[in-house]
Amino acid sequence: MISPMHPITQNNHRGRMYRLTLIAALLVTACAPTQGAVVDADHTPGWTTTTFRCAPKAPDRCTPQMLHSTSTYRLKLSDGTTTRWHTVPEGDYHQCPVGTQYPTCARGESHGDTAWTTLNSSDK
Repeated sequence: MISPMHPITQNNHRGRMYRLTLIAALLVTACAPTQGAVVDADHTPGWTTTTFRCAPKAPDRCTPQMLHSTSTYRLKLSDGTTTRWHTVPEGDYHQCPVGTQYPTCARGESHGDTAWTTLNSSDK
């Protein structure tokens, strides 16, 4: 019998935990509505930060390292039984205010209970 502390047993256990975690994440995501009433909206602006990486033996030789993060746009959707945040493209975020039905609003088809037309419509 292989000891529980043997590397093969430990790697197998880690792999099993990884698979279980992945399955749990997929199940939670699968339950999130992808359509429904927009009940809230959130925008996180993009940002850039700069850090400096210096050589251990030559602290006066530093190189800037830039880290970028893009903007994220989210709508909180409710399908009547489940309410969850859903990441959407920027255009959908702007076309779907609270009270509209997603994804219908993103296609410009409706705005709540009233007709919806895009402000930049060429037929005006």
